[in-house]
Amino acid sequence: MLRALDDLHTLAGAVGRLMEMEGAAAERLAGLEARADAILAMGDRIDSSVDGLLVHVDRVDARVGDLVSLGERLTTLAGDLLAHAERFDLRADELLAGARDVAARAGEVVVTGAEVAAALPTLERTAQTVELVAQAGETLAAAVEPLQGAAERLGRVVDRLPGARAASRPSRSK
Repeated sequence: MLRALDDLHTLAGAVGRLMEMEGAAAERLAGLEARADAILAMGDRIDSSVDGLLVHVDRVDARVGDLVSLGERLTTLAGDLLAHAERFDLRADELLAGARDVAARAGEVVVTGAEVAAALPTLERTAQTVELVAQAGETLAAAVEPLQGAAERLGRVVDRLPGARAASRPSRSK
C-alpha cells in the first residue's frame, strides 16, 4: 500500500506535469495556429502579389515584343539610311568634282574679266571713234546729196566727150 500510495503520488505528480505540459502545448499550438493563419494570410497576399506580378510580366512581355518589332523596323530603316548615305556620298563626290571644275573655270573667268576690264578704255575710245565716223558719214552724206544730181549730169557730159567712153570702159581681157 505504501508502494501503491507512493506510485499514486508519482502518478499524481506526473499528471500535474502532464497538465502543465498540455497547457504549454495548447499555448504553443494556439501560437502555431496563429502563425499558420498569418502565414496563410501572407500566402494569400503573396498569391495576390504574384497575380499582379504576372499581369505586369504579361504587359512587360507585350512591351518587349513591341520593342523587338521596333528594333527590327529601326534596323531596316538604318539599312535604308546607309544605302541613301552611300548614294549621297557618291553624289557628293560628283558635286565636289563639279565644284572643282567650276572653281577652275572661275579662275579663267577672272583672268578674262581682267583682260576685258583692261580693254574697256580701248573699246570705249573705239566706240567713240565709230560714233564720230558715223556722224562724219552722216555729215558727208548730207553734203554729197545735193551734189548727186550735178555729178550725174557731169558724168553724162563726160560720157559725150570724144574718147571718153573708150577710156572710161574697163578693158576685157580673156
